[in-house]
Amino acid sequence: MARVIERAQAWWRALDPGLRAAIIAGLLLRVALLALFPSGCTRDECTYIGLAESIVNGGGYRDSKVGWVWAPLYPHLLALCDVVLVDPHAMKGVQTALWPVMAWVMFALGVRLDGARAGQVAAWLMALHPTQAYFSGTLWSESLYTLLLMGTVLGVLRARDHGPASAAWPGALLGLGILSRGVATYVGPLLWVGLLWPGGGPAVRRARHVVVFALATAVVVAPYSLWASARFGGFMISDATMGQMMWLGNNDFEPVTFDYGNGLLASRVYDAHTDKGRPHCSDALPPAQWNACETANGVAWIKENPEAFVRRMPLRVAQLVNPHTFVTRQVRWGKWDLLPWALRELVVLWVAAWSFFVMIGGTIAICLVGRGPYLWIAASTVAYHVAAIAALAGLSRYRVPLEPLWMLPLAVALANPAAARAGLKQPIRVVAAVLLVAALLPLMLWFFPTGFPGFW
Repeated sequence: MARVIERAQAWWRALDPGLRAAIIAGLLLRVALLALFPSGCTRDECTYIGLAESIVNGGGYRDSKVGWVWAPLYPHLLALCDVVLVDPHAMKGVQTALWPVMAWVMFALGVRLDGARAGQVAAWLMALHPTQAYFSGTLWSESLYTLLLMGTVLGVLRARDHGPASAAWPGALLGLGILSRGVATYVGPLLWVGLLWPGGGPAVRRARHVVVFALATAVVVAPYSLWASARFGGFMISDATMGQMMWLGNNDFEPVTFDYGNGLLASRVYDAHTDKGRPHCSDALPPAQWNACETANGVAWIKENPEAFVRRMPLRVAQLVNPHTFVTRQVRWGKWDLLPWALRELVVLWVAAWSFFVMIGGTIAICLVGRGPYLWIAASTVAYHVAAIAALAGLSRYRVPLEPLWMLPLAVALANPAAARAGLKQPIRVVAAVLLVAALLPLMLWFFPTGFPGFW
């Protein structure tokens, strides 16, 4: 034990001082939120707990609610916490304890992009982000998925400097990401392009990186995919949720979301709203077939209503970039009434201001200082997620894993103003920044007033 402590102390002393400070500040914020506002469960959190209890009590992994199947990793981790730590809610503590790892990943990526100063700024941006800190202390899967996604990106960039075998561990991390969130399945080909990007050695060598990466991902995902396909009545990779998202977003009623101020949070109101649309497919169908049926019905609705489908796209993206996030929801629900009124209002302002800072600032920064494989990986990954939301239904929590991708170029611009000034001298970069901000700002302002219901 003494030797372990000595090694931990040596590791800690070896860290960059700015990173150490960010780790301490971020940990204090996360522990304070967890201690002061220990929430129970809300919506999907409760579903995850129910799945974990089914696993622990011998019922096995099953479908949930109407018939869709969640990606399996997070419920199984809650089940592990239930067995080892006596309570699935212990996962909140595990996620909080993983903060130093997340801080190091952000620091390492910043160093890779522009040196130690950029690494320090990136770690601090993540440390003080109120929504990122809040999600560490919840049972939503976003905190874990964010770590897996950013770890994968770091692994891809590092693998470019080493032999093909080095692509195995980021490939395995992506496999865990896919088992955490099914949407990660289609991030893989984008990362392959990052591995193939010019500058990482001969083309043949880079192609071998892709093969190793893809095989490692398949090795992690395939066992569950084979089991789930047999268990749930049809082919599955990690989840079967597309049908439900299609039903929520492409139906005769307006797209449904659950954020404060732009969602349907009361069951009675939700039921009255959704009763206007097409009914669900038969719940007698096996889950995978139910998912395929709902997806087919959604595609048919899109073909019959192309104008409505396109018209709803800005609304869905506005739901995604809602600056208030789930923290505002907790405050406005009265969960943080322990704080004085003025401090609660400051929290809401802090959440919104940090969202604008990261999203608007990060958009400008990636246009001005983005380059090489990271520019491709970050821009394509964000664009893919935005496109998926535009076609289905949006929630601010879907943005949580994407924000760190934008924090990194923002960190570079803040740490190295000369790089940002150099970008300003390139017209194509300036035009791209102006056009993207002109599109993003109105979408962020769409639901901004909802966070301050007493002032509008």
